[in-house]
Amino acid sequence: SWEYHVSGIGEQPSIMPSVESTACVGHSESSSFGFRNPFPDMLRVIITMEGPEEFSLLCKERHSVGAFQTFMVPFSFTPKMMTEVPARVYIHADDASNMCWTFPLRGLAEAPPHNETFRVHVRARELTTQVIEVPLVGLGVINAAEPFVHEVVADPAVQSLVARSLVVTPLETRIVRTDQSIPFQLEFHPLRPFTTTVSLVISRRSGGRWRFQIHLAADEPHVDDVISIQAPMSQTSSVSFSLVNQFPAAADFKAYLTVDSAYQFSVFPESGSLPPCDDPEGMQFFVSFTPTEYGKSVTGKLVIVTEEMQWSFQLRGTHPEYSAPEGNAKVSSRQDKEVLRALAEAQAKRRPGQRRK
Repeated sequence: SWEYHVSGIGEQPSIMPSVESTACVGHSESSSFGFRNPFPDMLRVIITMEGPEEFSLLCKERHSVGAFQTFMVPFSFTPKMMTEVPARVYIHADDASNMCWTFPLRGLAEAPPHNETFRVHVRARELTTQVIEVPLVGLGVINAAEPFVHEVVADPAVQSLVARSLVVTPLETRIVRTDQSIPFQLEFHPLRPFTTTVSLVISRRSGGRWRFQIHLAADEPHVDDVISIQAPMSQTSSVSFSLVNQFPAAADFKAYLTVDSAYQFSVFPESGSLPPCDDPEGMQFFVSFTPTEYGKSVTGKLVIVTEEMQWSFQLRGTHPEYSAPEGNAKVSSRQDKEVLRALAEAQAKRRPGQRRK
């Protein structure tokens, strides 16, 4: 048998991940972070803050935290200028262990919301280029040229769609004046219709953040092709075609007919996975037409859409041309001999002066 003797020495808690708080200059924002008691017994703690007056604790100094429970520590941040403000919150164990947890705070001042929304509008599958100028208000004193970074923040539901369709390029890369406006070039090339509003966020290295709203609108694209189908009455005719994804990866798709399409049309399949662009065969689609009444040709619209791309096809359904049978029509004016004899016999049987009832 083997016997092991194990011993360990506990160390002081390390510095916790930084907690970020954002507020407009001259406005107060409240935030909080969680402190979890890692022990199976109640822990009494003392909470203190070290930092400038822009930060303030919003809770009492002493608290008791239950075993394995989490206590939310609230604080406020009120920036006075466009800069980054650091602070720290210390949570001391109120016992002989002298343990202390350190939570760094990072306060980011943000300019008030810009009162203008920039708008970019184009038809899907077309490219538009536009230059906008965004003012950096509240810069304060500029001692030297200072770099900045920018990012586009979009709703998670359309984030990948925006990332592929919108390119934002700064035409100036440094902040050099207190009244400076930064020009950005926007290239918008959507591959499918959508509408959303994104945020262009500019952050200065020494602190300060500016946020601008950009409204993106992509209209329906032109149809890719016209599909004509001819079918006899109450019979079904189909046309097939193949399609691959626009990118070198497979993509889930949905195929459907728009609500204003004639009910005589149908499409198969209605969903599946579209092969990548280098697939030699592609996905086979079948469009069917089954006329149920005579009349003029009917129309419809087929839409095939993936997360990032859309195709559309105009549908036209017609009947075969009707040809009337050809022949010579005859009308005879002579009565049959049998008919004449029957009439004579009927007249002979009549009595003189008798009327037919």
